[in-house]
Amino acid sequence: MRRIFARLGCAHEHLWKQGGFYRIALLLGPAPLAGLALGAALWSGYHALTRTEEPVVPWAAAPPPIEPEQGPVALSPWRPLPALDADGVPADYTRGWLVTAHAVTISSVMNVEISRQVLGPLALNSSVADMGGILAERPQSDLFVAVANGALVVHEPGSYRLTARLERPAGRPTQCDVRLVLGAKRVIWSLNIGSDRASRHMFDPMTFDLKPGLYRIGYSFGCWDAGAMVNVGRLSIVMQRPGETEFSPIRAEEVVR
Repeated sequence: MRRIFARLGCAHEHLWKQGGFYRIALLLGPAPLAGLALGAALWSGYHALTRTEEPVVPWAAAPPPIEPEQGPVALSPWRPLPALDADGVPADYTRGWLVTAHAVTISSVMNVEISRQVLGPLALNSSVADMGGILAERPQSDLFVAVANGALVVHEPGSYRLTARLERPAGRPTQCDVRLVLGAKRVIWSLNIGSDRASRHMFDPMTFDLKPGLYRIGYSFGCWDAGAMVNVGRLSIVMQRPGETEFSPIRAEEVVR
């Protein structure tokens, strides 16, 4: 028995000299020590949750994956529906899209980043964008995309389905970057890799529950191959309105700027 107590005494002396935690445990006892441990854990968790970090530039942030459609997305109008003028256009607005060219950079893992800087205006004023017409305005440019912005005019409440259709003729394979947003909701965010065969691709639609009003809408589109722009590719922003059974391009009178 003496040997056992002697060994315990040696261990106690060693731990007392070497371990600060041992001294605290011995002096406070197990119950207060457990409380301190719990308090320290809670304090560390609080700091982890409230720690501030450098803000991420939204334009440069990687987009979250688009979730599969699980039902209509209810959106509130950006602005109430204004009175209409004699031509049926909302007062103080002009019919059509505002379209500009923006440079893009492509990483080694095929991430496409669109610059905020505007290279110049584009005459494109439609929900149907053709690469031939886009490149006719900027034939010597480096890689860029056409960025279109406007407000979707909704007169009738109900369920609207929104998506895009990408068409490419047979020929050289191309990569086309396609993005479409309504309000703050990403509908399409895709780098579509094509083959040398003709293709007609309809992206998965998203359903929205909309009320009368104006809704911010925007899309971007550009196609290239081997680091150079190509004049093949046609994108149509299409919508299925309440009571319709087919998708059709958004009409000129449905978008204002």
